[in-house]
Amino acid sequence: KKPDVIIDFSHPTVIDELLEYCRENNIPLVIGTTGFLEDGLKKIDEASLEIPIIKATNMSIGMNILFSLVEQTARILNGRCPLDIEVIESHHNRKKDAPSGSAKTIVASIERGLGEERKHVFGRSGQCPRESGEIGVHAIRGGNIVGTHEVNFIGEMETIKITHEAHDSSIFARSALLAAKFSN
Repeated sequence: KKPDVIIDFSHPTVIDELLEYCRENNIPLVIGTTGFLEDGLKKIDEASLEIPIIKATNMSIGMNILFSLVEQTARILNGRCPLDIEVIESHHNRKKDAPSGSAKTIVASIERGLGEERKHVFGRSGQCPRESGEIGVHAIRGGNIVGTHEVNFIGEMETIKITHEAHDSSIFARSALLAAKFSN
């Protein structure tokens, strides 16, 4: 029996076969996989002209609210005060990619709010004085952390922190099911 929708949390290397199957069978696709190279992203964009596709670096509703909040915060604060921005993400010790796809989406959201791309500094070690305007990105891997993302907008006299913490990985499945209902 043909599925009503396919939800994919597998690996970026299977995208060609997955898109081909969905296109041939006119099946909507929800993609929660991250780590795609430019070629894979281009193929997803092309397929989205033929079939419904929802692609998100994080399916959690809370994380998608965080993406919006950091964009708005960056837009509001931009140019009003000297601002250092740091993104810290934490995941379990088995996570393969660093920084996470969600951290990359956070940085992209911040840059949309700022209206420009910035230099990204991944971790810090040795002599590395902070350059004006850069965005620091840090990855922590340990234990069974489901996922924590924190964004710090640090000014001279105050700091704004926006944080999301997933307590149970089932949140991603629940949110993907909501996306599947929307796409079908």
